Amino acid sequence: MEPTESTPYLPPKIYDKVKFLVLILLPAFSTFYFTFGNIWGFPEVEKVIGSVTAAELFLGAVIGLSARNYNRSDAKYDGMAVVQMDAGGVKGVDMVLNGNPEVALEYGDEFRLKVVRP
Repeated sequence: MEPTESTPYLPPKIYDKVKFLVLILLPAFSTFYFTFGNIWGFPEVEKVIGSVTAAELFLGAVIGLSARNYNRSDAKYDGMAVVQMDAGGVKGVDMVLNGNPEVALEYGDEFRLKVVRP
């Protein structure tokens, strides 16, 4: 059985950058501009905050769809543990790995296998 291929909407590095933008940077900028804009009289406070909030919502939807697509795919797994039964009725497990497991084991924090049953 072959691992299923799936392409997330965003590559992982871009996903992480957009997520940081949506969760940290844009809300911090909005709060800063709203607060100091009202204190110091920055121009068009409502328009700036409204525009930033709209961009934040759109980008949040994009990363949400990307995360959903990724989580529904096999892309998050390093391989599969395929449960099989031989002619004598004895169950066994074959591992089908994506790539070199030494890299994931040496540099990764986790190693995931999807269990596939007959």
